[in-house]
Amino acid sequence: SAEAGERALDVVRGLLLPDAAFLTMLDSEGAHTVIASHGISPELARERIQVHADVIETAMGIHYPLEIYSRVGDIQVMLVPVVALKRPIGLLYMAGVRRNHDLADRPLLSSVGQAIGMSLDNLRQSELLLQKESRLRSVMNAAPVVVFAIDTAGVTTFMQGRGIDRLGVTPEQVIGRTIEDVYSNYPQVVQGFRRAFAGEEVTSIATIETAAARVVFEYRLAPDRDEKGRVVGLIGVATDITERKMAEDALHESQRALETLVGNLPGFAYRCLQDVDWTVEYISAGVEEVTGYAAQDFMDGTITYNDLIHPEDRESVRNSVLSASADHTGFRIEYRIHTTSGEERWMWEQGQAVYSDDGEVQALEGFVNDISERKRAEHALAESERFLATLVGNLPGFVFRMQADPPFTLRYISAGVAEITGFTPDEVLGWSMDEYLSHIHPSDHV
Repeated sequence: SAEAGERALDVVRGLLLPDAAFLTMLDSEGAHTVIASHGISPELARERIQVHADVIETAMGIHYPLEIYSRVGDIQVMLVPVVALKRPIGLLYMAGVRRNHDLADRPLLSSVGQAIGMSLDNLRQSELLLQKESRLRSVMNAAPVVVFAIDTAGVTTFMQGRGIDRLGVTPEQVIGRTIEDVYSNYPQVVQGFRRAFAGEEVTSIATIETAAARVVFEYRLAPDRDEKGRVVGLIGVATDITERKMAEDALHESQRALETLVGNLPGFAYRCLQDVDWTVEYISAGVEEVTGYAAQDFMDGTITYNDLIHPEDRESVRNSVLSASADHTGFRIEYRIHTTSGEERWMWEQGQAVYSDDGEVQALEGFVNDISERKRAEHALAESERFLATLVGNLPGFVFRMQADPPFTLRYISAGVAEITGFTPDEVLGWSMDEYLSHIHPSDHV
């Protein structure tokens, strides 16, 4: 802009022969910046702008030259707005203009200001365009993408971006070649280009085999249309998503393995809210074998887990869970449920709360196992022990069990020992053989 301003000022000097002149352009805040001067220093030019600020503002507002008499230097001054596209973009200041030249007429000076304005504005727009293009190229060269253009013959006319390195080629190796030639080993990619030429915006993923590695790209193709809507080429952007794809594959495999593991456990895993219904957010498929209800029945609200818990156990279950959540500890509980068939089953549950950053309970996560068989076994064992105790308690004398190895300690003795010896079972338990024999008549030892 400065160089163009100097050239414009040289033309004005040759035509109007001012004693002093300078040219300004408005910055983004509307302030004047001196870009060229003759016969006056930039510092003095800035002072003149301040001195004549009101008149300059008027000239800029009406887009028309104004002539004033300046007491500073006792000279005539012509202020010519520099206008482009009907808006002022700067000012031409001339002091001591020779009156013997026709171009000193203000209508012609206005045209001069417009001509200078258009020239400077075009130059400024070109500079801005170059700056934007430079920034765009910098972004493309820094990002893992490939930007490319294809003409109607299917020939690559442009290619740029850091992602090109991942393809194992250079732009020079691709530009000028057809898509059928470049992607001959990838028919699905060629098909995508054909769909785009037919007017469709295409988004797809392609795995490219290079000499160094297998690379995954997500590419987007958009038809480039002329003013009549005809497709005159394609614009494409391809993004290297290899790492993202690897992470997604690893996550899917991890989820698959977890689902397999959980699906083979004798019970079910869950995630639920800590609310009145224990609203389920996730529950594994094993819940159907335990309760008779499908996992989806819980997740869509057809049945709530609280409905299944035995009415006599609901309060104790809730108190145990809430207490553990408040203490930020896990919980282990046993309780009964009723299945879809009405069968009563015993559950063993272990879980803990999940907390937000501010300590609020977001959810509960845990595992539930069916321990009905164990409970039945425990009940059968207790019943057997009760029956045996009743049987032994009614036998004449007493029954005992002694350790088989020295010192032959008494491990069990029935209540009948008290009637015969006067010792209670608790007093006798733990005696050795010697202690036991010490209470038998000496003549009976042998």
